[in-house]
Formats: sequence, structure tokens, C-alpha cells
Amino acid sequence: MDSWIYAFFTIGYVVLLLMGFYRANQTGLFTLGNLLIFVTMGLVYDNGVIAIGRWIGSGSFLEKLSFYRFVFHALFTPMLVLFSYYVIRESGVGWAKSKSAKRLFIAFTVLLIVLEIVTETMDVKLKVEEKFGALRYVDAESGGPPLMVLLTIIPLLSAGFYILKRQLWIWMLGGAVIMTAGRAIPLELDSTAVTNAFELILLICLWATKFYLDQKQRGVEV
Repeated sequence: MDSWIYAFFTIGYVVLLLMGFYRANQTGLFTLGNLLIFVTMGLVYDNGVIAIGRWIGSGSFLEKLSFYRFVFHALFTPMLVLFSYYVIRESGVGWAKSKSAKRLFIAFTVLLIVLEIVTETMDVKLKVEEKFGALRYVDAESGGPPLMVLLTIIPLLSAGFYILKRQLWIWMLGGAVIMTAGRAIPLELDSTAVTNAFELILLICLWATKFYLDQKQRGVEV
């Protein structure tokens, strides 16, 4: 059953990705807001590999595909920090328009990428896991959400608060709160896809925020 759920999530991310490319073609590709494209691409790959795992079968090929799930997670997820900066800046927050603020967020993003690669990705040990109809390789030594994920949530929540306060737009904060609560509260469900469902909700809210800001200020480049 879970394989089909992950397939559904993959389709959802592909739809978001296509909408993102379409809007980027209208407003300009090279903006910080469009870093969300890379995050979404990583989630297309992540959910897609899990969705087809049972048909590929366990072995070196699926293990290699699964390893790149962790690589893309390390490279792309921290980009949500820069997306958060973009939202704060476009919400009209004065301090976010300074060059020093931009450099600080860039440095924090790079720090999180390096942190995840050094502490998680480089030494990841994969083991095969089959649950609820989905076959995948997981981190054999996982002890909960990586520090990088926890640190990424902070700017997301902050940006959600700022855009709610400045623009009365609740969806980014709502998505970030749902994602945070979903990771923090253990749910006893016959599925491994629960966390991925919260991720999809978050990405829908982030893309909705991106489209909202595009309508308010078209063609803004960094």
C-alpha cells in the first residue's frame, strides 16, 4: 500500500514542479524564491525511488539510488533557509533588505549543507527495510531527525510569522507548524509515509506562498 502512497506523493511533487517552472518562465528563473524548485526536485526523487523500490528489488542498484536520496537531501533541503530569507525580504521587513542579512542567510545555508554532509551523508550506512508494501534502504543508525532539519525549521517558522504579520498570509506559517508538529508527535499508523505527507503539505504551502509573492511583485531578481 505504501508504494502507491509514495507514488501519489511523487505525482503531487511533479505537479508542483511543473507549476513552478511555468511561473518561473513568467517572472524570471534566477531568484531566491526559485530555489524551491531544487527542493521539490529532491522530493520527487526521494518519493519516486521509494515508490518503485519494491519493483526494483533489494540489491546494489536500489542501494545506490537510495544513497542519492541522502545526497540530494543534504544539498537541497538547506535551501529552504534562503527561501525563508526571500519570503522575509519580500514581506517588507527592513533588515532583510541589507546585504549583510543576505550574506548571513547564505552562510547559514552553506553551514547546514556542510553539517549534513559531514555528520550524516558521508558515513551513512544503509540497510534494506520492507514495511507496509514499500521496499527501501534507510539509515541503519538513524536516531531521529538530523540536526540540519531541526535548524532549517527555525527560519521557516520565522518567515511564516513575518509574512503573517506583514501580509496577513497564514499558509506558510500553517505549513511549517503542521510539519513541525507532525515530526514531533508520534503517530501510530500502519504506514511509513506519514512524515512524507507532512512534507507534501509544507511544500504546497511554500509554493502557494511563492505564487502569492509573485503576484505582488513580478520579475524581482536577486
